[in-house]
Amino acid sequence: MKSFKPDFVLGVGGFSSFAIVLAAWIFRIPTAIQEQNAFPGLTNRLLSGFAKTIFTSFKETKGFVHNPKVNYVGNPVRKTESIESEDNLNLNNFDPDKFTLLVTGGSQGATSINTAFMDALELMSDTDKFNIIHQTGINDEAEILQRYKRLKINATTKAFFHNMPQIQDMADLVITRAGAGTISELCIKGLPAILIPFPHAADDHQTYNAKALEEQGAAVMIRDNELTGHALKEKMEDLMENKERLDHMAQMSRRLAMPDADEKIANHILKTKDIKG
Repeated sequence: MKSFKPDFVLGVGGFSSFAIVLAAWIFRIPTAIQEQNAFPGLTNRLLSGFAKTIFTSFKETKGFVHNPKVNYVGNPVRKTESIESEDNLNLNNFDPDKFTLLVTGGSQGATSINTAFMDALELMSDTDKFNIIHQTGINDEAEILQRYKRLKINATTKAFFHNMPQIQDMADLVITRAGAGTISELCIKGLPAILIPFPHAADDHQTYNAKALEEQGAAVMIRDNELTGHALKEKMEDLMENKERLDHMAQMSRRLAMPDADEKIANHILKTKDIKG
């Protein structure tokens, strides 16, 4: 810190940022922390007493609601850098006129979501009425492919999609975890979602994330320990058959979107540097 002489230090959570932000505070270097989740992590809870500014992604971030340091800006999300044509996506038997379900448990997949979704499909008799794009994760890919084959369903199934932002643009309903990055992207794109929080996330923060959207009518939540094929089937069919509710969820999701979070954070940092100079 003494040799690099930063003008500003931004901590984004995680144990490694604690010492850096604290050292900056000791050297009287302007600091801020950015909290992605609706329930702050331990590092940011500790640093909130030292950092001059607290950037939050959720308006009702637990423990920070009445803190005068809070600057509610949203969560920076990735930019879509390349646009591929639909033909280059290698979508299996995809019909753009049909309802499209996107199922993903994140980059690593989620066995509970994969299993419940396949169980739900086995209970349904009209699976040819919608498209399925399913990111399984590497561990479940082979098994899920076999289950689709047994069910004779032509889904687009891969362990991982490298063009997820474009895949999201094609979806009408998403079944996914409730990580902060995922939720921010869903809101920006106005995508209705069935959120299944990862049960082992630190401080159960994904449940708080999912609740924040559910309370605003932008998503519905199923807890992982309540996730079954029957429960998921009921939620899926209820939403797919209710266009008015889906439209309302999409509208509420867009209202929560803050697509310029990166610019707001950057402008704050640059303004602080100008004041210092």
